Amino acid sequence: MATTEREPMLGRSARGMARGADDASLGDGGERLLGSVGSSWTPSSRSGAEATTGRVRAAAAAIATVMIAAMLIVGGYLARGAGFGMSPALGAPSRGEIGVRAARPHGEHNAARLGMDHPLGDECEFALSDPVNWGPNEKFTETLVGLLAYGQMAYVVCTERCDMTIPTQLVGRIKMVDGLAVDKCLTLQDQSHWVRASLSHGAAIAHAKKYGYKQVAILEEDMTAAPAPHPWTDDDWQSLNAFLNREKDWRVIRMGYRPIEHEREGVIACPSECQCDAVGPTLCYMRKSECALQASDAYIVREQDYDYILGAVSVGGVIDYGVLQFIPKQLILTPQVSFQTGFTTALDRTDVQTQLATGARFHESCMAPAMRRAELGEKTVREGRGAGAAGNAP
Repeated sequence: MATTEREPMLGRSARGMARGADDASLGDGGERLLGSVGSSWTPSSRSGAEATTGRVRAAAAAIATVMIAAMLIVGGYLARGAGFGMSPALGAPSRGEIGVRAARPHGEHNAARLGMDHPLGDECEFALSDPVNWGPNEKFTETLVGLLAYGQMAYVVCTERCDMTIPTQLVGRIKMVDGLAVDKCLTLQDQSHWVRASLSHGAAIAHAKKYGYKQVAILEEDMTAAPAPHPWTDDDWQSLNAFLNREKDWRVIRMGYRPIEHEREGVIACPSECQCDAVGPTLCYMRKSECALQASDAYIVREQDYDYILGAVSVGGVIDYGVLQFIPKQLILTPQVSFQTGFTTALDRTDVQTQLATGARFHESCMAPAMRRAELGEKTVREGRGAGAAGNAP
């Protein structure tokens, strides 16, 4: 699946049309469908004014699809993107403009050649199977296995190691997604690695949607959770459970990520879209979207965003270069739990130690200030309670 070329993310204006142009389209319905065609792309269980709104959104998304296809076919130029990782040599996306790159020719690829006139459904379900080997695997640390339990099903997107050994704790709760079988199913052999990989993620999401899973975990075969920079403690698990019980509309948990802006040396201020609330010692809750966190090696996603992801990857969207970034309300685990070990090009290559250092800079830039704000807030509450108690004393 390797390629030396990079795939596009949609221009901001086209994305804006497909997403309804404002954050209202990021609501709990998860209806940000990029490239939807016709009413079959929208939920059918609506009536009255709500149904009318759905048809308007579907029409706007269909128009966006035509514009996107026209731009790609006529222009023949695509913005550079990344799939399982993005090269530091290309620089970090500008804030608020993730995925917009200097255009360059890209051979014969265009959106129409994906052959997708509808969002990916269950047509490639045969590419999913149960693991064939069970037993210990150092890539799956105790922390990672524990986190996977928060999804009703886990999926491993694979091409070369679909026979990898899976811990027995995950029996009945994990599927392998054969990327090469997905390529054949959708006739993607001429597409870039990043488009093909993204549609393999889509095949996992389509399976989750078909079988009604409320939230699922997605892993890539090149992920590893070892060495673990921070094995989780009881405090971490209790904080996660408390957050999930309290925050009912979270959307994604990022167990692995690549904070591309923090791959530069020196002090880096936390971008506004990456600022978060410290909701636990290792939990950074990012309410805004568009933070430049690349990589898709390990994440949990809820059903609200299944349709959005399926729509996006079905028109050539790259899963970790614009698709995940446009989902708000993400819980970022810091230190991160998962790291990448495989890369498509030399430009993308990094190592686990570099990822650890980059993650530490992200923590210091975005999480540490959030922790200080939380501590200050708790102190203010305690002092207020103390003053109130003193005022009530006889």
